Amino acid sequence: MEVPQTVRNLSEAMKETESLVYAGRFHHSNHPVMNWMMSNVTVKPDKNDNIFPNKSTPEAKIDGPVALFTAMSRFLVNGGGVNDFLSTLDPDEDLLIL
Repeated sequence: MEVPQTVRNLSEAMKETESLVYAGRFHHSNHPVMNWMMSNVTVKPDKNDNIFPNKSTPEAKIDGPVALFTAMSRFLVNGGGVNDFLSTLDPDEDLLIL
């Protein structure tokens, strides 16, 4: 399945991912490469408050985060809301997404 990397496909997914991170509901394995790639992601909201992942420098890599945002986009489109899925989990347990 092809998923174009557009503001339409990634903005809400990025916002949802950020919300889950700040809520303490989204964790990864703390892999140093993913940490580095996430630190390379910059965003600049447009006039409609849409966001899109950009590189902090031309040499920066953001492939991992973009793959994550693409997967989240497909989840939101095909699986309903993240909150529906998260509501089935024990709130005392962490959600680990690799």
